[in-house]
Amino acid sequence: VLVGPGLHEGIDAAGDAARWQAVVKSPVPYMGDPRLKALLEYNEGIGRRWMQWDTAKTLIQMFGRVVRSAEDYGVTYVYDSAVDDVLRGSFCPEYVKRAIW
Repeated sequence: VLVGPGLHEGIDAAGDAARWQAVVKSPVPYMGDPRLKALLEYNEGIGRRWMQWDTAKTLIQMFGRVVRSAEDYGVTYVYDSAVDDVLRGSFCPEYVKRAIW
């Protein structure tokens, strides 16, 4: 079982090491980053799209913590509805969309 805010790096729960995990908060980029603030001020549309891409990328990385190979399996519970649009959006690969219940 994995529960925590930073499940996107540094964890290798292959095989029976973990069969499920809980993502309790969306991994949105840090809004205090001066580069992100500058991007949002320069072009809010591009900034918002970049944020969606970064969130999708990080979520997919998090999903891979408990599923480490084609033979491995696991379940990820996401408890933050803020990711609904990201998971159904254009930055989320089809294989991930098919796995969402």
